[in-house]
Amino acid sequence: AVLISVPPLNAIIHGTYAVTGHAMGATIGIDTMILLGAVIWIVGEYLRGREGEDASNPLHCARMRWSVIGLNVGVALLVGWLHLAGVVTGLTRMRLAPSEVYVPPAWLASSSGIMFAATGTLAFVFFSSVLVTLIPLSGQKPQPDSITRSTEKRSDPWPRSSRQFSEKSRTWVSYTSWQRP
Repeated sequence: AVLISVPPLNAIIHGTYAVTGHAMGATIGIDTMILLGAVIWIVGEYLRGREGEDASNPLHCARMRWSVIGLNVGVALLVGWLHLAGVVTGLTRMRLAPSEVYVPPAWLASSSGIMFAATGTLAFVFFSSVLVTLIPLSGQKPQPDSITRSTEKRSDPWPRSSRQFSEKSRTWVSYTSWQRP
């Protein structure tokens, strides 16, 4: 990001796929991965709280691990290809400018669509694999005895809190299990 901001370098790559790669790297590589990690953590905590410690094991299996690794590799290849194509375009344009009309290198023009489709498909396949694991887990209905089972097995050091309306102060007051009057 810092290199793209340097004016002489920005002049070379401005309007190329390098800018697109930077934007996709920021959006997919940072924002989406943070959200995906948060969703996996929330689903895991929900399953552990509802059905016990073993309920979140599907989130820690080899399939999920390889799906996340594959998704990261697919996105890295996509962003890397866009940066490479942008830098090559910018350098070729700089070398030819201003005397000749810019024509991209033949190998770049012929391979850009194929590489974009291949790396995008790879990222999509692994993202779908992650979703195939998450969606059934998040939509499971609890078993009839899982509520009692989860409270019996739970060794939660944190007390349960509740809110009660206090007539004395005319406000809602939160109590933990050891503070209740």
